[in-house]
Amino acid sequence: MATYTLSIVSIVFHGAGADRGNLLQVSLLDRDRLWYQFDRRDGVTILSPNSEGYFQVATIPASQYARAHSIISEEPPPRNGRDRCQDWTMNFDGLVGKSATELAQALGGRWVANRR
Repeated sequence: MATYTLSIVSIVFHGAGADRGNLLQVSLLDRDRLWYQFDRRDGVTILSPNSEGYFQVATIPASQYARAHSIISEEPPPRNGRDRCQDWTMNFDGLVGKSATELAQALGGRWVANRR
């Protein structure tokens, strides 16, 4: 039997200084086949107790929110038995597949750890 570590990479749209935002992510449907489904939740706490931390990918003007949201929402989640959630959300210079600790080291001051 295989051992799994569940790690989800999400994208949250929020206004500057807000503590809540709209979450876009893929949810794992089948671990053995690596099938995911798109998931959207509005009004979620940006840094939940379950979060290891976060980093800012980009700042966009409010006028571009709908377009960015549409592009991300239309990207099909992985269902090929190979790709994982990180392959849907990002592919930044070797960051895919890293643990939160490894991300923090690679991102330096851009990483904000969750102080639980």
